[in-house]
Amino acid sequence: MSSLQICNAARGWARMEPFPNGLALIDHDRVYAERWTHPGDPEDQYRHKGEMCAEVLVPDRVPPNLIMGVYVSCAASASEAQRLAPGLPIQINGYMFFYGGR
Repeated sequence: MSSLQICNAARGWARMEPFPNGLALIDHDRVYAERWTHPGDPEDQYRHKGEMCAEVLVPDRVPPNLIMGVYVSCAASASEAQRLAPGLPIQINGYMFFYGGR
């Protein structure tokens, strides 16, 4: 890939931008798409998969008072999150963790 894009940092060509400008570069429709597959277009499929696996990298730490909630993949993870952070809103969403035929 010759151009940089917002994608998973493990890819050698990932574009990284500071807050808040970096968040404005995220294509939310592609990041939150149900699938990254693009039959007939392997290059777009590769790029789309990298976008869906993008992360926000935070230097040092996030102060606990700024954490508004947690997504988890299953009930067992929800129980553990509740144990670790009582009162924190927890939402089970397996699709965010690639369960669901992606």
